[in-house]
Amino acid sequence: MLNFGLNVLLVILFSVHVFFAFKGFRDSKVQLMHLLRQGALIIFLDIQRF
Repeated sequence: MLNFGLNVLLVILFSVHVFFAFKGFRDSKVQLMHLLRQGALIIFLDIQRF
């Protein structure tokens, strides 16, 4: 059940990331936030492995 919750959270975070990526692609500050979001997604995926 916990893994299912994490998967839903990942999908939501990824959707938000894609939405803002298309909305503010030309903003350098937004791009920096995207890098941070990608890092967070990688961390969540690493947590799921364990």
